[in-house]
Amino acid sequence: MKMVRMSWRKWGSAGFLCAVLIFWLGCSEEKHYQTLSFFFDGVPDPRARAATRALTAEELATMSPADRSALTARSIHKPYLEQNCTACHPQDIQAFAPAVDSVVCMNCHKPVLTEHPAMHGAVVGKACLWCHEPHESLNPSLIKTTAQSMCIQCHDRELLSQRVTAHQLTVGNCLDCHSGHGGEKAPFLKPAAATMPLRR
Repeated sequence: MKMVRMSWRKWGSAGFLCAVLIFWLGCSEEKHYQTLSFFFDGVPDPRARAATRALTAEELATMSPADRSALTARSIHKPYLEQNCTACHPQDIQAFAPAVDSVVCMNCHKPVLTEHPAMHGAVVGKACLWCHEPHESLNPSLIKTTAQSMCIQCHDRELLSQRVTAHQLTVGNCLDCHSGHGGEKAPFLKPAAATMPLRR
C-alpha cells in the first residue's frame, strides 16, 4: 500500500512540474523555441520566419538568385505571420495552442469549396491539412512537401495514364499540369496542359 502511495506522489509531482513547465513556456516560440521543439514536434523555427519577414527590397536585391529563389519559395500563413494564434486556435486556452483540424480552415477559406465546376474530393471533404501546412512551408501555397510525393499519397502512380509522358517521369510536379483544388472537369487539367500532345 505504501508503494502505491509513493507512486502516486511521484506521478503527482511529475504532473505538477509539467503544468509549471507548460505555464512558464506558454505559446511564446520566440523565447522558448529550443525547449518547445524538444518536447513537441512541428514547432516552427521563429528565427526562420523572422528572417523571411525582416528582409527589405534592398537586401533581396543583393542576394544570389539561388538564395532569393529558395527564400521566395517559402510561404507563411497570414494569421501565423501576424502572430494571431486565436484566428485558428481556441482563445480560452492560455498554456499552449492545441492542434486543430481542417474544419477551422473554413472560417476563412469556405469559398474554395465551390471555386470550380468540378472539385477535388479532398477539398470537398475539407481535408486541407492533408496537403497544406497550417503555419509555414518551404513550398508555395503552404504545400507540405513536393507536389509529386504529396499526390501519390492518394493517387497510385501505376493507375495513371501511360499515354502521358509526364506520368512516366520519376521526378516531376503534378501541379504543373493539374490544379490541386479542381477545374472544369476531372482530372483538373490546367489550360496549357490540356493541349499537350500524348504518346501514341
